Amino acid sequence: MGQGGSVGAGGSTAPAKGGTAGTPGAGGSVQGGSGGSGPTGVDLSGTWISDVKTTGTESLPFITTVSANIEFVFRLVLTSAGDTLNVRLDICRLTAVSTPDPTALGVTFTPAVIATMTTTGSEGTPVVNVGDPIPLPAFTMLSGITGSGTAVDADSDSHPGVTVPGTTWNNTSVNAYVGLTIQTSLSPTLSAQDSMSGTASFDCAGKIFGSDNALLTSGDISVAPDSKTIPFTAKRLAGDVPCSDVLKALP
Repeated sequence: MGQGGSVGAGGSTAPAKGGTAGTPGAGGSVQGGSGGSGPTGVDLSGTWISDVKTTGTESLPFITTVSANIEFVFRLVLTSAGDTLNVRLDICRLTAVSTPDPTALGVTFTPAVIATMTTTGSEGTPVVNVGDPIPLPAFTMLSGITGSGTAVDADSDSHPGVTVPGTTWNNTSVNAYVGLTIQTSLSPTLSAQDSMSGTASFDCAGKIFGSDNALLTSGDISVAPDSKTIPFTAKRLAGDVPCSDVLKALP
């Protein structure tokens, strides 16, 4: 509320002998205060990129489950539109290399499959300053499968689901036709104007619709980190930067 003005002093009301009564003074005006502007915080718009590495397991049914080194590169595109923050998450690279023997089991996510690993969302624009947590929605990506479990030829190769090549002991190859469900959540803090850090969770589970090997007609495929809280850092690039440029910007 603004500070009120002073009230004017009234004139003398006691009549002088033989004279007239004084005129009361006019009251001073009250000036209202101007409203303050709301908090603004840091504009989070741009492309946030990160290369996340961790350990976990990878598996194909009837073949093997092995320990693996897992890497996924993501881009998080944030765009402010009034009171709405539009969010897009893309996986730009996903690899899982079996350990200690890198030839024990190989699962390859081709560029055609990687291109289907995307999702969007929106939320109210948060007020975030350096040192504050950044609230983000949880993400679900569906690749080669619908939410009800129906196969979709998302990589357009005439096979159900998306085709994921694999190799097993003695370099036996198999192309699995799968539907992938990827669950990801990010819990970052704005550590500087153009960087965030925090923890990520990631899980990639696949339903097999068939393969080019008669022994593999159904079952599950998975790439699963050991931890649900994987440390990560991300830096911001200006604008909407595609995955091809994101991979060039990271080691």
